[in-house]
Amino acid sequence: MSLEETYAVLLDPAAPLDARLRDLYKLKESALKTEEGVSILIKCIDRTDSVLLQHEVVYNIGQSGQLCAIPALEKVLKNEKVNDDGKPVQYDTVTRHEAAEALGAIGGANARTTLEYYYKEENESEAAIRESCALALARIYMEVEKGKEALQIPNNCPYVSVDPTPAFNEKTVKVADLSDLQTAHHLSSTNSTHAIPAVPTTVSELETILLDTENQYSIIQRYMAMFTLRNIATKEAVAVLCRALRQDTRSALFRHEVAFVLGQLEHKSSEAALVECLRDEKEHAMVRHEAAEALGAIAEDSSLAVLQEYAAHPEPIVRDSCIVALEMHKYWSNFNQTAIASKE
Repeated sequence: MSLEETYAVLLDPAAPLDARLRDLYKLKESALKTEEGVSILIKCIDRTDSVLLQHEVVYNIGQSGQLCAIPALEKVLKNEKVNDDGKPVQYDTVTRHEAAEALGAIGGANARTTLEYYYKEENESEAAIRESCALALARIYMEVEKGKEALQIPNNCPYVSVDPTPAFNEKTVKVADLSDLQTAHHLSSTNSTHAIPAVPTTVSELETILLDTENQYSIIQRYMAMFTLRNIATKEAVAVLCRALRQDTRSALFRHEVAFVLGQLEHKSSEAALVECLRDEKEHAMVRHEAAEALGAIAEDSSLAVLQEYAAHPEPIVRDSCIVALEMHKYWSNFNQTAIASKE
């Protein structure tokens, strides 16, 4: 059986969303880091109207590290989609931002021109896309200047994702402000006025950077603070991330990544902030979507009712995320119960 036949459900536009996502996760475990596996994901991008599924597919393409995916990702970022009649169709902002992030995750110099173009404010009004391009350019720049090892997750860190930025370390802290990033047209809202001369290691130091709402630190520096706090993973660090989720006023993209990180941490103490975020009708849908999935990963019984309630929400990505989160909730609840029973 060919790989395309193996993942026929993922490629079937008529298949239920939850079934297609299960197929995606199965591919992720078996064939993600192969050209053939990535070719399946690329085909899937235009075989769904679900922004959630598109977003998940594009994210996983970025995680693959396959250079062959760069043209497809550039097509999404450039909005070069056509329907069966040959008419142009817009990709959603959430999908396009994920394509920019994926280009940064794959790395290499090939994607720089496209990222630079959409980084320029006069050419792109979508803040989330512009910021995603800034982060991607910064990641590529750090790799070129400091080597791939500077971007690696610490040996004792349990998280295996390819992140938009590294945590702070000795090699990257002095380039995190992009002060000498030659490819930048101008830094605009991503610029910083505060250099960080030494690696911040305490929760207090990182909190100052993370919770900055006065443009003293760049979004790149704030992302690096975020991932450093994730790696610390104490209850105190989680509390600071929760404050960032609800108190930040600068960037929906930043808040959406905070919610993603809280989902990685799976700490019960973040549940209240995530529920508040999901219920917030003034919050950007991309942030609420990540909050829903984080609640599914944490899998507390107390969050079940709110996920069920918002699984009927009129905003598609919020609704779909809650449906997926309910599946995650069920899986992790069963997994945890099994783990507890095995210890008795």
